[in-house]
Amino acid sequence: LENSTFLRTGFYELVLYYSYETSLSVLLCTKDFGHKYLDFITSDEYLGFGNDGTFIYDTDVQRVQYYEFPTAQLTSDKSSFSRSNDARLTCTGSGGYPRYYDITFWKNGVAVYNGVGNTLEFSTSALNDSLKYGVYRCVVNNMVVDDSTSVLLQEEATITLELSVPDCRLWNNTRIPELEPAVLERLEVACDCSLDDATLKDSIISCPERAKIANFTSILVYSTDDGERTASTVIDSFYDEIDRGINTTLNLNGTETGIETTFEEEGEDEFKLSDEALNGILFAAGFLSAIVIIGFIVGVILLILYFVKWRTRTVKPSTVPEAIYRKDEVHLSEGKIVENEDDFELPPPEDV
Repeated sequence: LENSTFLRTGFYELVLYYSYETSLSVLLCTKDFGHKYLDFITSDEYLGFGNDGTFIYDTDVQRVQYYEFPTAQLTSDKSSFSRSNDARLTCTGSGGYPRYYDITFWKNGVAVYNGVGNTLEFSTSALNDSLKYGVYRCVVNNMVVDDSTSVLLQEEATITLELSVPDCRLWNNTRIPELEPAVLERLEVACDCSLDDATLKDSIISCPERAKIANFTSILVYSTDDGERTASTVIDSFYDEIDRGINTTLNLNGTETGIETTFEEEGEDEFKLSDEALNGILFAAGFLSAIVIIGFIVGVILLILYFVKWRTRTVKPSTVPEAIYRKDEVHLSEGKIVENEDDFELPPPEDV
């Protein structure tokens, strides 16, 4: 054993062919010398692998299994996004021993996606809009131990306000640093929650034609770890209070600024029909189109029949007398019966 060399990775099984007490006693690793079986594995005096939790000991079969922790890495192509968009998560397993990686995506204690290999990707489009925000955890297991890492995906939602100000010309983007904290404070009151992890970005202050109204537009980035409360739910609570006339002011450095109303920028939120309503409209349009086409065809047919009938009434009978003069046949001429061909006379050419 003194001359033995053990690799840092691999699987080893140590079999003591005789009674392990006898074998250990030869190595002076017995209770009489103040040692026990575990010391044979961990003590520097013997195998010296150490007792750092990276070994599994099975005293029944005298087996030593060595393993190393894998490393899990989780990345996302975006950390925040609106409900009309999605994020793609990539989990990678590396290192460790054995070199086998079973990767699982977890959200709120539920496994949402699983696969085997070094890399696994997952898109939030696989979940409902109300479920795709919050903390995602990636777990990499190598059949012995596992490693995990997580990432928080937050929602982006637009908030718009009309503020009552003495002179809008004095309000510009330089006042955003004092306006954003006041808006976040007001949002916390509306949702009765903490927004320490929330941020406002891309804020803009503009003045419309009314000189005493300032428009404020910003994007709130926020989500709880479980995704139950997001930016849009917080803003909806805020709008609801304003509509009911509750807390319609902002505290700007000790000065109360009134909130006139909320507004939506043109083209910001388009009107959308539900799938059921859209299908109903398409069915009605198709039904009306079929009626129009059938009515057109019937009208054409009736017009043709009327034209044919009209033509039949207006055609005059021919005034040319019949001249039939085949031999050995009865001839008709000007209404007379001619039995003999020799008696038949043709009318003058001008009459014909």
